[in-house]
Amino acid sequence: MENQKEIYSVKPIAVEYTYYLNYEVTCTSDYQYLFEILSNATENDTVRLMIANYGGSLSTCISIVNAIRQSQASVVGVLTSIAYSAAGAIFLACDGHEVLRHTSFMGHDAIGVSHGSLAQIDREIEHRRDVLMSFCNDVYKGFLSDEEIVELVQGKSDLWLNEESIVERLDRKHKLLREDYDNYMKESTYSEEDLKKLTKKDLIDIITSAS
Repeated sequence: MENQKEIYSVKPIAVEYTYYLNYEVTCTSDYQYLFEILSNATENDTVRLMIANYGGSLSTCISIVNAIRQSQASVVGVLTSIAYSAAGAIFLACDGHEVLRHTSFMGHDAIGVSHGSLAQIDREIEHRRDVLMSFCNDVYKGFLSDEEIVELVQGKSDLWLNEESIVERLDRKHKLLREDYDNYMKESTYSEEDLKKLTKKDLIDIITSAS
């Protein structure tokens, strides 16, 4: 019998990206590469956000959170030391979470400067508070209680958490999200084939509408 030659092919079907969010969250234009990764990654890919960050711009934070939600990839937030303010919100918006040893989380109300007449400043502050409340109700849901979110937005208290508290609250958040999903699916008309076609964004929309 003749020696047979092995014939094989290699086709990469998944890519793991690693992005280090280690500097202050600055203007949106500083994160074009991250936005490109999140936009172009497929449902087979994983994006790991390595977070050691004191926070920064709320508007940029919102842009990054929305990009994570829109991405087809599975986005994993890896808390390597600190996640304060905007960085903490970005961490919570990820699909999965890893919490390393001796890490720290901090949340607080927004910091900003306003200009104009007193009436204009009042309207701007009211608008900013409404946006912040909506954002915090979205990102912190399940991780903080409703009362804690209100106190955070109103500036009545800052939130400081160590490694053990972060893990405990993440477990609770994931459990609540799973319950919302299961409750929705009990009354849904999705078939098995329909479920296989759902994207990450579809699942986020389902869980959001169920809560």
